[in-house]
Amino acid sequence: MINKISDSKYFQLANKKYGYDKMFEKVDFNDYIIPYNLIEDRLYAFKGYKYPLVQQVIDAVSNKILIPSDFSVSTNVKCKTGNLYTNFKLPRQMFNLTGYVNKPIIYSDLSTKGKYMTTPQGVVTYYDIPDIILYHMLSGGYIQYKLVTDPSISQSKEFIFKIAQLYTHIVGKIIDNLFPIISTTKIGSSKLTMLTMCYCMQSMFFLTKEEALSLAFKSKFVEFPEEVASESLYYQSDLDFMKFDDPTIQYPIDNFTNIICKEFTFIDPKAFNSNMLSLAFKRRLQDNSIFALETAPAFIHMIVMANASIGLYTDKMVQQYIQLCKFDIAKEITLLAKGR
Repeated sequence: MINKISDSKYFQLANKKYGYDKMFEKVDFNDYIIPYNLIEDRLYAFKGYKYPLVQQVIDAVSNKILIPSDFSVSTNVKCKTGNLYTNFKLPRQMFNLTGYVNKPIIYSDLSTKGKYMTTPQGVVTYYDIPDIILYHMLSGGYIQYKLVTDPSISQSKEFIFKIAQLYTHIVGKIIDNLFPIISTTKIGSSKLTMLTMCYCMQSMFFLTKEEALSLAFKSKFVEFPEEVASESLYYQSDLDFMKFDDPTIQYPIDNFTNIICKEFTFIDPKAFNSNMLSLAFKRRLQDNSIFALETAPAFIHMIVMANASIGLYTDKMVQQYIQLCKFDIAKEITLLAKGR
């Protein structure tokens, strides 16, 4: 089980402002499906690629469980909702939307990298997107489909553990850049690693606090587990990233930054909160990363797309942290999605 983009603080606040829930009632997403004849030949050209998910992506599109879409324009002349980004302020950074038509399906939005080409008379003739980018964006949609439908992936403790370690390398480094004093001691650095891993595992994959702590202390990046356990307020108390006084206005990311301030008392809560962390995260990883700080689908999408170097994120930075983890998590995700 994984959380959803709609669970994030950013989405919830935007929903209160723009009313996405009402928008979803008005919109027929079938109006935004890219006509199959515009991509069919290119889809089968994927067979020349040496990537692990080629056949799975082709089959998913053919079986209409993965739907290539463009939410910025509809080819249906009767469509009244128009550009979902300008008319409804839908965040472009969602990339893949999960829908249900008797079964889960994924609408994979390609508008960030593609566009329709038309004749002077307005007749659509082609969907312009580089073939390799088309493949990678559709593979990202297929991976989300597998995360939603296959609990052997989303509930795998080994998988969750590896994602949490990579998440910690990225987010922990951003926090450390904001407050370098944390890394002046190895215990402080290890404690930050433990806390960030636990936050990721609890908020994104719904592990209990006890399960998350148990896994975090097995990480080689928590170098002094006994000292961290004896020092950590989170370990010693009933603090929990997933407990809220008022869940209507508090989110796990708020608890995370609040607890970081309690663990490292030299950090002033006025100088560090969820909004500040979100801004620092976006500055390092580009605006497309807005949901990756809080949600598993967006974080995993970022890993896979950055590894493919298609320019949606700060690709080299993400690749650097993949290498630090000493395993190719992007390749592992694709192999899990393929079914090994």
